[in-house]
Amino acid sequence: MAGLRELIRSTRSVEDEAAIRIDYTRVEIVGILGLIDAAFEFVFAFLRPSDALKILSAVAALVMIGFIIAARIAQRQPRAADTSATLPTAFIISAMLLSISAGYLISRTGAMPYGYSMVVLAFAAIFMMPPRPFAAIILGTCLIHSLLAAISFEHTVLHRVMAIFNTVLACTMAIIVRVALYQLRQRDRHQREIIADQNAALELANADLATHIHELNELMAVAAHDLRSPLFGLRNLLQLAADRSGADAAFYRRVLDEGSGSVTAMLALIARILEAHELETMAELDLAIDDIRTVAIAARHRNAALAAAAGVTIEIDQPFSPLLAAFEPYAMERAIDNLVSNAIRFSPEGAAVTLRCRRANGRAQIAVIDQGTGVPPEEREDLFGKFKRGSRQPLHGERGSGLGLYIARALVTAMGGDIVYEPGAESGSIFMLRLPLPRLDKAI
Repeated sequence: MAGLRELIRSTRSVEDEAAIRIDYTRVEIVGILGLIDAAFEFVFAFLRPSDALKILSAVAALVMIGFIIAARIAQRQPRAADTSATLPTAFIISAMLLSISAGYLISRTGAMPYGYSMVVLAFAAIFMMPPRPFAAIILGTCLIHSLLAAISFEHTVLHRVMAIFNTVLACTMAIIVRVALYQLRQRDRHQREIIADQNAALELANADLATHIHELNELMAVAAHDLRSPLFGLRNLLQLAADRSGADAAFYRRVLDEGSGSVTAMLALIARILEAHELETMAELDLAIDDIRTVAIAARHRNAALAAAAGVTIEIDQPFSPLLAAFEPYAMERAIDNLVSNAIRFSPEGAAVTLRCRRANGRAQIAVIDQGTGVPPEEREDLFGKFKRGSRQPLHGERGSGLGLYIARALVTAMGGDIVYEPGAESGSIFMLRLPLPRLDKAI
């Protein structure tokens, strides 16, 4: 959610920058129109007895040229930090003051000008300035224009009142238009943010769905492969027993024993799959503080038969003093057994699997070290993935389901620790199970 909020804030800043850049373009366009208008006013000034209007037209032309150049330079600024609303604001203020001045000078000739009202309404629709600063500019210039209209003695009181009324009405309408357009823009932005949020949520859901579909395909592939062999073996045994109906009891016992082995292999695979699924919805573990040296010793006893069958020895390297850590005993047992059995399966006959217990970097560690062939570099990134089976063939037993390391890491992660892989110094693999050390007050 924090990342999503940051994305929304980033989107808003980008939109604000885009609005300012649009105003840069409009400053340039309106500046060109203002330059043309100043040129016409300069020409028409010769038809009116007003040298001040000629001077004002020339000044207005120079001001418009300056803003056109500034707007063109501002549009070429590449970075967001270089964008600023100062230029559009200064242009609006300058244009309105010039319009007020021109209107005042024209009124001195006896005509009734309406240029300021038109400029105010046009700027409300053209520029994308927020309502508050726009209203402040409008109210300030409106006050100046109204004061000049009030002291214009070339017109009757009624004409002056009508001029002030029209000015106030135009300013009010301009503010209303600016507020309405701004609210429409904000509503459009809000709707786009909602759509962006929904799209992001949909993308996450699609990614989760794709992950689940991939895992389902992996599950089907593993199940089809690993269940097929024992099922074929069981079927062949049953067919053999049926064909030799007159065999002795020893034969049938051997068939039953081999069939039982096939069933055991299938049940083990199903148990692994169910265990992996259980981990995804596992409740918080009830951790207890204990000595991890006892975990290593117990793991050696549990896996002694498997190691003996493979011609592998299990050695323990641990300190004399207790090595405390917080863990859930059964989860720890399952995690360490997955690592030890995996090490045995990939160790050559006559090799040793070492369980090394240490305290390092504020953690209690059990390292399972084997003398096998190790893990190829290209397979290490996905080593703990679900249904990820490497290219190496085990030296003892069948290939695994690709769930052992996934289950081990999930269990240790649930206990606040982690498992990392390191290649051996010369060959083999090191799987480091790390748990945080308990606080002394809890240990006591």
